[in-house]
Amino acid sequence: MGFVTCGPNEVLVVAGVGHRKPKLVPGGVVFVWPCIQQVSKLNLNTMTIQITSNKVYSIQGVPISVTGIAQVKIQSQHEEMLERACEQFLGKGQNEIKNIAHETMEGHQRAIIGSMTVEEIFQDRKKFSQHVFDVASSDLVNMGITVVSYTLKDVSDDEGYLMALGMARTAEVKRDARIGEAEARMDASVQQAKAEEERMAARFVNDTEIAKAKRDFEVKKAAYDAEVNAKKAEAELAYELQAAKTRQQIQEENMQIKVVERTQAVAVQEQEIVRREQVLEATVRKPAEASKFQLETLAAANRNKVILEAEAEAEAVRVRGEAEAAALKAKAAAEAEQMAKKAEALNEYQEAARVAMMLDALPKITAEVAKPLTQAKKVTMVSSGDGQIGAAKLTGEVLDMVTRMPQLVKQLTGVDISNSAMTYHHSFVVKEVRSMSPYLCAIFLLGLSSLATAANFTLVYEWPDGLDYEWPSEASKTQAWRDGTLKPWEIEPLYMAVYGSRLFFSLESKYPEISVTLVSLPTSGASSAPPKLTPFPSWDMHRIGDCNMIEYATGLQVESVGRLWVLDGGSSHCKSKLWIFDLKKNDHNNLVHQIRNPYPMHDFVLDETAHGTFAYISRWYQQSIVVFSLEKNLFWIVETAEIFVFSIALSPKDQEPSHTSQRKSNCRTGTNRTLECSVISDVNGQPRDLVFRF
Repeated sequence: MGFVTCGPNEVLVVAGVGHRKPKLVPGGVVFVWPCIQQVSKLNLNTMTIQITSNKVYSIQGVPISVTGIAQVKIQSQHEEMLERACEQFLGKGQNEIKNIAHETMEGHQRAIIGSMTVEEIFQDRKKFSQHVFDVASSDLVNMGITVVSYTLKDVSDDEGYLMALGMARTAEVKRDARIGEAEARMDASVQQAKAEEERMAARFVNDTEIAKAKRDFEVKKAAYDAEVNAKKAEAELAYELQAAKTRQQIQEENMQIKVVERTQAVAVQEQEIVRREQVLEATVRKPAEASKFQLETLAAANRNKVILEAEAEAEAVRVRGEAEAAALKAKAAAEAEQMAKKAEALNEYQEAARVAMMLDALPKITAEVAKPLTQAKKVTMVSSGDGQIGAAKLTGEVLDMVTRMPQLVKQLTGVDISNSAMTYHHSFVVKEVRSMSPYLCAIFLLGLSSLATAANFTLVYEWPDGLDYEWPSEASKTQAWRDGTLKPWEIEPLYMAVYGSRLFFSLESKYPEISVTLVSLPTSGASSAPPKLTPFPSWDMHRIGDCNMIEYATGLQVESVGRLWVLDGGSSHCKSKLWIFDLKKNDHNNLVHQIRNPYPMHDFVLDETAHGTFAYISRWYQQSIVVFSLEKNLFWIVETAEIFVFSIALSPKDQEPSHTSQRKSNCRTGTNRTLECSVISDVNGQPRDLVFRF
């Protein structure tokens, strides 16, 4: 045999050698010796038995049929009961055990039916079930079987006894219901009559009380009205007195606010004065000093050149004179006599000659000043509303440049031609200048006539009340007005660029609180009202002191592929930057390069070549320019032969360069005070000429 096991719902019974009585092992394992011991299993599962007793007579002699359900099982918790069960049922099947229990339970069920009435069984089923359970349990326990539960499932009869009981009870209930309904209606009528009587009595009492209350109300109301009117008069007088005191306090507070505002305005004006002095120092005085130094250097060089050329010419004349003394002696004497007479004449009419020479030169000067503008096919002018616009404005600008020519001549040569003309004999000045004034005007108009006819002017926008921004919210604009940082009449555009239907402006930053220096607006408006300046690409991209934002936009250029280049002058905390925006995508995250050098940038120009786009950038107070390659993301420093470069422009692409040098520049002096430099654009690219004008 060996080891034998069983589940928790079984019990092992081992008999044979070694055991005086059988060994019981419920739900476990036991070792059985072969041949001398035997083992058997007994099922411990709960058994469900349906007990049906048909036509059993009750104590009244009424035959009824009863069906009950019993749950029984062999008890394994008590060893004595388990031994009895083994003695009774070992070797029997489950059905045999159920049959024995069924017969026993049915007999007890019949006995209980015969001891009770039909009404007791039908109405008190719990009592019947308990009797059957108690009697059957005491009998089955002797066989080792425990009755787990017993319930009465059904009670019926074939004679209609139970139905008759129900019908009689139903009739009684209906009778009682009708009687109760009639009594309820009677009580309801009585109560309704009593309620109506009480309602009428209460109504009369209430009407009386209402009349009394109304009388008392009118009396008290009259007294209250008199008291209220008196208090109201006192309150009105007190209100007027308090209102007067409040107005006085408000006026005092307003005066204090005005004092504080004026104090703050004075502080802001002082800061603005300091800022403007710094801007003037950076934008006017320093460039003027550099320009003065440049002009003085050029003047000294020209004087030295003239002296050397004169000395060389004198030496050549002396040599030629010695070689041809005989042939030129008579001619020299004649020329000397002629020069003496000419000198005597010039000495006598020195001032008049200077005036005549100046008048002869003015038409040429005016024509040269206006000559570049005659090549413009179209000029778009944007006006802030203060002053002239159109051709009159442009003519005035050219005349203004001509009037500054005497000052430039004085800086170059040291000769003040305006004072020379004014110190001429008074009678001659009065006579001749008055007669020459119309002629001077004619000269200026003749010099500008070609410009006025060539330029196609179009008035796009006009802002009579000054420029204004497209604010992110009305509250921010109101705050700017309140702080005094918004002054539309002081917003001044610096540079302009056009792409498609949009205009781009860089603005002068006068107020740190409003750091927007790059704006856009459409080229044509949908209405007659002037448009507002929209910060580009957004308000959040402008912040002074943040090196990742636009701080001070100056120069603007647009590529043919739709990219906007913006030169950012930076601030005291951040270096200059070069921004590139894709106007087709309006992508403001494309920061191509941030040029790190201690000198601010001034002007730049773009060069689109087959090898990529290059930017040529001038720097303040530096004798060099910066060349930046977009495709390579590199930049070079190109020296300009000890020349300070402020503005910069490209020559036509079909013009051949004078000199070329790999990644270097060679410069030569051109006409009209220009410096022409040949700069290599790329290692394998074609050279391009640069022209610097001073």
